[in-house]
Amino acid sequence: MKNKTENIIESLVSDNSVKNRYSPLKILLKWVLLSAAYIFILLEFLGYRADLNILIKDPNYLIELSSLVLMIFFSALAFSYLAVPDYKQNAFSIIAPVIPVGFLIGTLIFLYFYPPSLNHDSHEGMMCLACISLSSLLPAAFLFYEIRKYAAPTKLGLIGYMCLLYSASLGSFALRLSEPTNSIIHLIMYHYLPLFVIAGVGSIISRKLLRW
Repeated sequence: MKNKTENIIESLVSDNSVKNRYSPLKILLKWVLLSAAYIFILLEFLGYRADLNILIKDPNYLIELSSLVLMIFFSALAFSYLAVPDYKQNAFSIIAPVIPVGFLIGTLIFLYFYPPSLNHDSHEGMMCLACISLSSLLPAAFLFYEIRKYAAPTKLGLIGYMCLLYSASLGSFALRLSEPTNSIIHLIMYHYLPLFVIAGVGSIISRKLLRW
């Protein structure tokens, strides 16, 4: 046993190959670029809403979209750092669950008092829910694969939560550029609250899928 252990140590010491270190900022940049590409693909499939040329001039609508962009960026930032045990784990463990909820509450309060113009209602709630859920599968699968292969997370539930929140937010953003509705009740029930339900599912499944 001793000789075997010494052989392993000698083998590790003699291995002079340079290992690529997992860089959260590089991974974040990659996923930001992939986010833009994926949203573009989703919109090519879903189509753009007919009143987009009018709404794009509405500050309230732009603020709502900006909130979703911040949600996407922050969740990507969180899982990029949570993937590596020695990178700001304590800070992200505290702020990662809080900031997205703050985005959601702030956005919904704002929309309640200052809804976008062209306030059309929609009866396609379950379709929206299905669209957001299905569109989150592909980026979530790639994220889990990459984290499992290259990273070593310790807070499995939290990183799974942020990965699925990120993935679902991509679909929600694309849907806001596609579906012709601005009803606040519809948005709460079928666009925003489902993000956190899906993220909760990610928190559960990641404890098995991302286990070392």
